Amino acid sequence: MKTYILIITSVLAIFSSCSSPQKTDKTNIDKIYNSLKDGQTKAIIKIDGKEFYPKESIFSSDIIADNTFFRANLFDQFESNLIINFGTERWHATKPYNLKLEEGQTIEGSLMIGKILDKEKRIGEGYLMTEGEITLEAFSKEKCVVVVKGKVGKFEAQSTPEKWLTVEAIIVSKRPKTTLVNLKEEGLYF
Repeated sequence: MKTYILIITSVLAIFSSCSSPQKTDKTNIDKIYNSLKDGQTKAIIKIDGKEFYPKESIFSSDIIADNTFFRANLFDQFESNLIINFGTERWHATKPYNLKLEEGQTIEGSLMIGKILDKEKRIGEGYLMTEGEITLEAFSKEKCVVVVKGKVGKFEAQSTPEKWLTVEAIIVSKRPKTTLVNLKEEGLYF
């Protein structure tokens, strides 16, 4: 009987640990959002498990949205750059918006991650997303949240899958600068 209780307890512990990351993500998003001032964005990006941007990086965000595209261009105080782009017709028809990138598919969106390593020598490091998912979790005047999971390649290794690295990202904006072109707020924001 004790063995059965031990097995059941172990199985329950495994299942509860499997479901906790979703709660952690929501908690992390709320915590990040509450730490920001209006117009600020935090981009926590991990490439092969290592944080790409310094913890003190705070980005400004410029979003432009049309019926056929969504583009967020972000810069931090260190001149790092992050660009999120959806280029699909009526991208906003589904909420949350989820873009799946697969090797060899027509490009319907992209994620570009870059930073300066040596300003004097004009050396930087940059990656493009090659496969995976980009999800627009929230989009309103108050908040924009993008979650990313997949693979990235350096610019010169985009077509070399064996050189791709894993990427996970949470990008949270508080009251981002947003321009709507031929779109109305009603039915768009969520």
